[in-house]
Amino acid sequence: MSTAQNTASANRVETEPTVEIEEGAFSVPESIKNSECWITFRLEERKDGKMAKVPKNPSTPRRIYNCDPTDPENGVSFEEAMDAVDVSQDVRGDDGFDGVGLQLDGTPLTGIDLDDVVQDGEIEEWAHSMIEDFASFSEVSPSGTGAHILVEGELDPEYSNKNDAIGIEMYDTERFFTFTGRHIDGTPETIEDAPHGLLSAYQSKYMDESNTEDDGSSGSTGGASSDAQWADVDVDGHCGLMDYDDLTEREQKVIDAGWARDDEFKMLYSDAESAWSHDTKWDGGNESSCDMGLISNLYFWGVEADMFGFELTLEEIERCFMSSEIADRKKSRTRPKYVRSSIEKKFSGEM
Repeated sequence: MSTAQNTASANRVETEPTVEIEEGAFSVPESIKNSECWITFRLEERKDGKMAKVPKNPSTPRRIYNCDPTDPENGVSFEEAMDAVDVSQDVRGDDGFDGVGLQLDGTPLTGIDLDDVVQDGEIEEWAHSMIEDFASFSEVSPSGTGAHILVEGELDPEYSNKNDAIGIEMYDTERFFTFTGRHIDGTPETIEDAPHGLLSAYQSKYMDESNTEDDGSSGSTGGASSDAQWADVDVDGHCGLMDYDDLTEREQKVIDAGWARDDEFKMLYSDAESAWSHDTKWDGGNESSCDMGLISNLYFWGVEADMFGFELTLEEIERCFMSSEIADRKKSRTRPKYVRSSIEKKFSGEM
């Protein structure tokens, strides 16, 4: 958030009148309780120091894998997701899952996240009016300082999804919503249809008429990792490389298999100094040859080995490569097309 936005947000808190609210009993709307639209998440610190809610696969609580929150195939029921959190915390302690989230893709739902509007049992009047207008299931956010509204309805894609200065986000796709069940007393325990025109009216009031980039680090929502996340240019003009934890479950499985079974793969993936040393260069004896070696290994384990019932795509192998230590050099950082073209050669049989 910019300095100007911080100032605007601070001024809003100081000047907005408030309304008293109370939390009711823990509640999960029946319409989604048994639907397979629930995943888990874990709080993780990003390279920029911000905390992100990273979506995790609820089906593998003993070994944590990232998952795509936009893929309905990753969803389980609410009870199954909560059980996964319990198992994960039993096995991994503080490194386990931190909570559950509601997938929006594949559902008719829109989630509205109101940040920093609750304090000491009081909610800002504008946020309270919004909750009353939608008259649908509403809850207190995980931080205790925000509120969520869940409604059935679609957003107008012509508007952006968030306004940091006010502290509001609205999504119906490409996000999951953290869920607390801390029901706000006086609101329905059911998810209702949004009154006709109300979603677009609030979008028109609070959102710009142009979609803006979202870093996925908001208080109560989380997004999918972009396939091109590693190629986002930062202020120094270099590309930020992928982390292993940012990979999908499929990609992590392939890397884990190569790591456990192949010393050459392990060296090429995680020990750049040894891979680049004089005695252990890949066949060609230079850094680019090491790149080709890792690409060949990733192709073998991800495509040819036939171990998993799936084959990695070119884009998935690219992401795996960019999570490796040998990718962290100038050529890979500043020439993303070099990596893509090298992998294309492997897929086409040219190497």
